[in-house]
Amino acid sequence: MSTARNRHSDVPAVRSQEYRIAVVTGREDLHALRAEWTDLLLDSRDPNVFMSWEWMTAWQQEYRGRGRPHVLLARRAQDGFLVGLAPLYETATRAPLALRSMGFIGTGVGADHLAFILRRDEETSVFGALSAYMLSTQGWDALDFPRMEEETARRLGDAVSRSGRGRLARSSELADLCPYIALPGTWEAYLRTLSSNARKDLGRRSRRLQEQGDVVIQRVQDVGELDSAWEIFFRLHRERRQAVGGRSAFMADRTWAFHRAFMRTAAERGWLRLYLMKVGDQYVAAEYCVHFGGRVSDLQCGFDMRWSRYGVGTLLVAHAIREAIAEGATEYDLLRGGEEYKQQRWAASLRKDVSLLIWRRQPRVAMLIAARRCATKMKAHLRRRLASHHRPDPAADREVPA
Repeated sequence: MSTARNRHSDVPAVRSQEYRIAVVTGREDLHALRAEWTDLLLDSRDPNVFMSWEWMTAWQQEYRGRGRPHVLLARRAQDGFLVGLAPLYETATRAPLALRSMGFIGTGVGADHLAFILRRDEETSVFGALSAYMLSTQGWDALDFPRMEEETARRLGDAVSRSGRGRLARSSELADLCPYIALPGTWEAYLRTLSSNARKDLGRRSRRLQEQGDVVIQRVQDVGELDSAWEIFFRLHRERRQAVGGRSAFMADRTWAFHRAFMRTAAERGWLRLYLMKVGDQYVAAEYCVHFGGRVSDLQCGFDMRWSRYGVGTLLVAHAIREAIAEGATEYDLLRGGEEYKQQRWAASLRKDVSLLIWRRQPRVAMLIAARRCATKMKAHLRRRLASHHRPDPAADREVPA
């Protein structure tokens, strides 16, 4: 193996017989990758908006204080064509004993199914080259991958077992069950996949709502409409969360700012599917979705709890699914949260996201990993204790059955 200076950073590039691995650490160089990154993602096995250049760079802009990019690029040695990418970042360390870790850019703001981006016809060999490089380099104590796509987590865990040679340890756990709907070609065909009760329920809710006044569903398409639409959406989401109690990570200032910026970019790209439901002169529900690569991802919702008895949230999701089918989407992704009612109502299948942690077998690192796990358990315990004081009815975070 020989090395060559990487024009993107001060990190040496690595050459192998088939692929040249280089590292991008500069934000300007990251921005210059947009066209290649997008072409690669759309030619991957499972295009996902959370792996898009737009999502990643928006995250870097909002969370730049967390660290710097450390994006691995795999190019064919013979022609320099981009065939793989691992969108990593290095966390900022502020103390001598801090854990030096790397993870995926774009985490912590609602992203699911994170993975490496690989050309579908060279997936196995490119994954091997990227993972071997990542596991063999220095500069990190831990690789922290929450909400990783299950197959990627399994393959990376296998790579640790093969190449770690006692130097590396790993642990994995289920992060979440994620319901999704494989969409047929027509709305009528999809309705036939639902149970008789689910079909009747949609019809009953729709009739009852129509009795309350004129029902209009707006799709926000113009960037100029976004400011007012965002305020409506955010108000409905906030009021719903306040009504049912509990935490909403979406309402954190940074997350709110990230999505407001990303929503604008998604509108400019034609990906945004922001639906607002109005009954008479009142906005009663909102659904925030993104259509990318044939998949519609349902990111967040909000509805007026006073209208929950009419199923406004359910009816708006049904509308979004119908629109996705009409546009030729092949999947409607309900994302994290494998609640049984989602499967029963929407005839959804389940996929798994996995949290994978890899660390070096060193006493200092083991001590820091143990301390972090202890702190995480304590925080989770405190959240449960606080939630138990004002726990809502289990059905309240959905909608009151008609």
